[in-house]
Amino acid sequence: MRALAFALLLAAAAPAWAQSRPTSDDMSLLTGRTVGNGDVLVAAALGWPGFWAEVLFAPSSRFNLSLRGGVLYGSPLMGLATGVGGEFSVPMRLHLYGARDIDVAASLRPFALFGEGALVGQRGTFADNFGWAAGADAGLRIGLHVSDAVTLGTGALVCVAYLDTPDADGSGGVAVGFGALAIVEALMSRRTMLFAQLEGGYGLAPGRLFANQAVLSVSLGVAFRLG
Repeated sequence: MRALAFALLLAAAAPAWAQSRPTSDDMSLLTGRTVGNGDVLVAAALGWPGFWAEVLFAPSSRFNLSLRGGVLYGSPLMGLATGVGGEFSVPMRLHLYGARDIDVAASLRPFALFGEGALVGQRGTFADNFGWAAGADAGLRIGLHVSDAVTLGTGALVCVAYLDTPDADGSGGVAVGFGALAIVEALMSRRTMLFAQLEGGYGLAPGRLFANQAVLSVSLGVAFRLG
């Protein structure tokens, strides 16, 4: 709730240079171009480390907020360990700049996840025990509207999370991840869009956790505009 309140306050207090509107009302879920005031999008994606569904709301054309729930079969933090769990997050985008075909937005995504200890870095004895994590990723997203149907995106994220496996003594700790994004969004019609997002990077965590520190996420999905 504090993160949501902060984002709403930032949207209201943004300086004059950041008041430009998105360059187009074409749908975009993941890049720097936010969707229009009052729009509602639904989306779903499959990939690594799981699959998810999302509902996006647009209180204004500059601020978008989503509710996302997902099923995990791998760690969304770092490493390539497998495990079963779930994740809930609240992705947000605040449009900062738009000119010609380029849009830039700040992003924030508070999240919580739970499941097998392998998802939060446990190896060996406690990999199957219950583990959880809570944190947020924040960064910038850029969108380039290369044609009427296609938007390419990029960006950078920093993720900070506290993670714990209660059965493992002294297992609590902070993990930090750094990632770069590559995004493609393709409109099939005004109301339907296909998308792909790849995130790759590197993470830091207490030495006893995670077999490696690679950050990897892949999502392939479809989004629909309602109304």
